[in-house]
Parts: sequence; structure tokens; C-alpha cells
Amino acid sequence: MLVTPNVVLLSISAFGGHIPGMTLLQKRLYFTGELIGRYLGYRAHYYGPYSDEVADAVLRLENLGFVEERVLGMSETNDSGFETTRYDYRLSDDSTDAVQWLREDYSEEASAIESAAMKVLDAGNLEYIALSLAAELHWILLNRDHWNRNRKSPISGAEIASEVRSLPWVTGDENVLSAMSFLERLGGLDHAGTSVGGGRCGPGVQWDSCVRR
Repeated sequence: MLVTPNVVLLSISAFGGHIPGMTLLQKRLYFTGELIGRYLGYRAHYYGPYSDEVADAVLRLENLGFVEERVLGMSETNDSGFETTRYDYRLSDDSTDAVQWLREDYSEEASAIESAAMKVLDAGNLEYIALSLAAELHWILLNRDHWNRNRKSPISGAEIASEVRSLPWVTGDENVLSAMSFLERLGGLDHAGTSVGGGRCGPGVQWDSCVRR
């Protein structure tokens, strides 16, 4: 089985060899892990699920010379609470042989990662805020037993949408709608019981009607 740094290396490669920003990297790896059924150490975090394991893997890849980090922007915070400093991650020339070796020796896992990355991009090439929302929505669904504790009825799609909209870093409904549409298009997450079809909001009700004020 591939160790986490190798999963991250192959994932960055599958996403075109470049991921602009740690937040986007974290969320793309989150969905990649979910699609291939690989636990990557994600936990609840202010901006949606976050993995120290993935962050450490990126650092290790940097130390090995396989990933290059470039700092862009100023160290400020925007109205949504996200830092405007962006750390871009790009595969170095030195990573070429390592990626090729992994594809050959771990062909099945490498193929699964490439397929998952394609599904994530095909579902909607979201920027980091909308993808963070999608990850948060999925995290709530994945952990709905916790949310349903001490409730008389299961948490509804409308309540999930309201919960996500109330996050301090969410401004407006556009990103929430984009996140919900992304999850509906993504599919492949039903193994976790997290299908986001109309039934979550109510019989025959679509997610976009759940989120509208």
C-alpha cells in the first residue's frame, strides 16, 4: 500500500503537477481519499476537514526535492477569514522518475488516484472557498450520527445548508450552491452513505432550493 507522501505525490501529479494553495491541496486530497477509500487523517477544522498527515507529507516531499513551494501574496486576511498569502505547490523536475516508478510499481493505486482526480475536476473545478464548503458539507453528512444525537429527527438538507451558511467565512449563497452542485455531480461517495440527492432536503427537493433564503 502506498504511504501518504506517495499518495500526495501522485495526487499532485494527477491534478496537473500544480495545485495553487494549501487549502485547495487539502480539499482536493480530501475528496481524492474519499473516492479511493483511503483514510488520510482528516479531522474537523475551521475551514473544513484538514489533515496534519497530508500537510506533513507535503513537507516531506519538499525536503526530498520532489515538491516546490512558492509564496504568493501578502500576509493579510480577507473578508471571509482566509489568509491572502498563498503557498503554491508544484512538482519539481526531480519528481519525474519517482512518479513514473510509483505508476509502474503501484499501478492499481496510481490509476485509482488519477481516476479520482479526474472525477473531482469533472465535477467542477472549484476554487478553494467553494471546495472548502463542499468538503464541510460532505464532512457533516459523513458524521451525521454525531449531528443527529439527541435530535428527534435526522438533520435535514435545509438544516445542513443553514449550518454551513452560518460559518463566519461564508459570504453569500453562490459558493454554497456551487458546493452542493459539486457534490451532486461528483458521485462515488455513496459508500459512506453520503449521497446528496433530493432526499436529503425532502422528497423530490433539490439542494439548490434548500439553500435559498
